[in-house]
Parts: sequence; C-alpha cells; structure tokens
Amino acid sequence: LRQIIGTGTFLFIVTQAGLLLPTGQARWVVLLGMGLLANINLLSYPLLAQNLPSGLMGRANTALNFFVFLGAFFLQYAVGALIDLFEPVAPTTYPPHAYQMAFAVIVALQAASWIWFLMPGKRKPIEA
Repeated sequence: LRQIIGTGTFLFIVTQAGLLLPTGQARWVVLLGMGLLANINLLSYPLLAQNLPSGLMGRANTALNFFVFLGAFFLQYAVGALIDLFEPVAPTTYPPHAYQMAFAVIVALQAASWIWFLMPGKRKPIEA
C-alpha cells in the first residue's frame, strides 16, 4: 500500500510540473494527471487503519480530515499571498510568472513531503 501511494504521488507531482512551463503547452498533461492521480492519497486512510487499533479509527479519520481541510485552506491562501507579491499588469491580472512561482513552491513542498513519506522510520503500533 505504501508503494502504491508513493508511486502514485510521485506521478501526481511530476504531472504538476507542467504548471511551471512558460508556454502552457503541458496543460493537458496536468489535467490528465490531476484527473487520474489526485485521489491516490485517499489510500492513506487504509494505511492509517493498518497502524492504529480499530477503536481509534473514528478519531484518526476525523483528525486526518481536519488536517486535510486545514491544509487545503492554508495552501490556497498562501498561493494567493504569493501571487499578490507581484505587481499586477492590469487591475486583478497578474503576470504569468507570478503563478509559476506560486505553483513552483507548491510542487517543491509536495516533493519534500513525498521524500519524507519515503524515508524509513521506526514506526511502532499505537495501542488503545
């Protein structure tokens, strides 16, 4: 299961790298990758279930959902804040390199978290 999540996440991150190209010609690769691979991380729920007693799964799923929504909110706000650092070329219109920089930060954060996911660590089961 960890290998499937790791491989799928790697492919997802690679397809997002098309957002960094200045021409926009890779948009179909990005859309295809997002459509096919965005939900691969849902497999983290059964992975979580393998490492926790069944009596804690409700709390663990709730906590995971909370952090996913909190993270999505924070990252969306951060992307907007990064884009706002650039001077608009027209009212409410920012230069393309502002978006590329914001997406580059997101892709770099995803790559760093993917590497952390792959790192072997001592994981001991949690007891109820």
